[in-house]
This record gives sequence, structure tokens and C-alpha cells, in this order.
Amino acid sequence: MTKKLIIVLLLVLLVLSLLPLACSSNEEAAPEPSWEADTKGEPLVKTTTVGPVTVTVTALPAAPKLGDPVLLTLEAKAEPGVELHMPAFGEQLGRFNIVDYKPDSGTNADDSSYASQTYTLDLPMSGKQRIPQLLVEFVDNRKDSPTPGELMEVLTDELTLEVESVLPESGVTVQLRPLRGPLDELEALPGEEPVRWPYYAVGALLLVLLAGFLFVLIQRRALERAKESAFDVALKKLLALQAQGLPEPDEVDDWYVALSDIVRRYLEARYGLRAPELTTQEFLLLAYDIEGLEAKHRALLSSLLERADRVKFARYLPQSDESREAIETARRFIEESNATLSQGGAA
Repeated sequence: MTKKLIIVLLLVLLVLSLLPLACSSNEEAAPEPSWEADTKGEPLVKTTTVGPVTVTVTALPAAPKLGDPVLLTLEAKAEPGVELHMPAFGEQLGRFNIVDYKPDSGTNADDSSYASQTYTLDLPMSGKQRIPQLLVEFVDNRKDSPTPGELMEVLTDELTLEVESVLPESGVTVQLRPLRGPLDELEALPGEEPVRWPYYAVGALLLVLLAGFLFVLIQRRALERAKESAFDVALKKLLALQAQGLPEPDEVDDWYVALSDIVRRYLEARYGLRAPELTTQEFLLLAYDIEGLEAKHRALLSSLLERADRVKFARYLPQSDESREAIETARRFIEESNATLSQGGAA
């Protein structure tokens, strides 16, 4: 019951948190920025050759404006029998953020190989901006290679871009306007009252759910206290009966009635059974339905109540050892069943 109330309460809070998103869904979405590089203008090109490998790095445009993306291409060409290793991709290239990345590689008809990496870069600021050196590695597996099987390096030249500011060269003096005074409170249109009932309804629903949750919690704690009290009362009465000593022959009937009454009242108070007029067999059938009551506890209860019935109705006169065993059986039943059922309730 408590878990269901908590789930309902969480669902209501989730719906309330989604209301602002639903209200703002009709707002026009802002246009996404275009990250297509301007292919117009003169490119900046640097070429480096080491042995059988030629590496070319190209930046386009060479003089971009701040806010414009830059297309950077790293291209390597190798003679047949040479294995290329391009640099690993990262989220940044020096001070530039990488917006897009496209690799490519292949083999030409003459068995020469090529590999390329194309980056779309976001400019950090205006002025001179340097694109760092890029490292391309290769392994020369040709028969006449002076370094067969060794990993060689080609380091490109650094590129310098002149990033143009979006502000005019003459500069702009920005003067802020003075602060406005406090805005007037919005008023409802004539004849139109603001809609507040949904807020009242949601608030009332939350209060009802909270009250229900607290009620169930209080009831559960009260039941736990009643269970503990029933055990304490039964054990106290049982110890008091035991302190009186074993019954004399003329006290046996009253002694066994008191013993069985302690056990029956313990079960009635502990688990809410309402069976003051039931016979022993009817009471046992009702007690057997208690969830968590183990078979050994049912056997103890049945043995105790049936022994009390023999004394009460069949005028059976038990020996002292039997009476001592009966009160020990009652105590075992109360203590062990209470411990077992308490563990089951906690789980």
C-alpha cells in the first residue's frame, strides 16, 4: 500500500515538472548554426616530403572571419610498399575545436597509397591563430629501403591564419543605455480572470496523497507497536504463571486454562484474530493461516492447546513433568514464533 502511494506521488511530481516543457514546445526553435566551411578565397598550403612520403596540409580560407569555420585537410601520399599511419582523432587541434571530421584512404592503380583527414575547425578568437604541426608516421617495406620495418615520421609545418574580427577597424564605442525603472505588474484583461484552478487542484491532490501516505505510515507503526506489546504482555503473564510453581492436583484445571488463555490472547492481539468463542480446532485452523508461521510452531501450538483440552474436558490429571513441559512449550512457541514472524515482517 505504501509503495503504491509513493509511486503515484512520484508520477504526479514528474507530470508537474514536464508542464513547463509542454508550454514552451510551441516556441519557435532557434536556427542551428551552419558549419559548412567557405570554400572561396585563397587556401594556405604547406607540403613536406620525407623519403617516399609526401604530406600536404591545406587550410581554407587562409584569412577567415571570426565565427567562420575553417576547412583543414591533411593529405599523405606514399610510394608502393610503404604503410601510412595518420594521427589519431581528438576533440581539439591546438586551440581549435573540431566540429567535424572525415577520414579517407585507399590505393592507386600503381599500388601507391594515399590517406587524408579533413577537419572542420571552430576559430577561438580573432588575430593570428596557429594550427600546430601534425605528425604522420610510415613504415617503409620496400626491398631497397634503408630503414626496413622501422617507424618513420613526417612532421608538417605550422600554419598561421589571420582571423579577421567582425568589428570594424575604426572600433566601436559601446555605450549602454540607462537602466529602466521597475516594470508595472501585469493586469488581467477586462472581464478576464487568471486561471488558477489547475494549481489548486494539483495542490489539493498532493495534500491528499501526502495525508494518505502519513495515515498508512502511522497505522503501520501502530501495528508494529501493538505486536511488540502483545509479545511483552504474553511473556510477562507466562513468567508470572511460572513463578507460581507447578499446579497441585486441585489446581490443574485452572492452571491449564490460564496457560492456554495466555497463548490464545497472544495470537489474537499479535495478529488481529477475533476468535473468543471458537473451539480449539477452529482456533487452530484460523491460526494456521498466519503468514510466516512455521510448521514447527504449528506443532507446538497444537500440542499445547490439545493437552489443555484433555485436562479441561477429559478430566486428565497430568504429572508435574508434563506441566513443566507444557509451560516450556508455551514459552518456546511465543518467543520463537515472534522472532520468526518479526524477521519476515522486516524483510
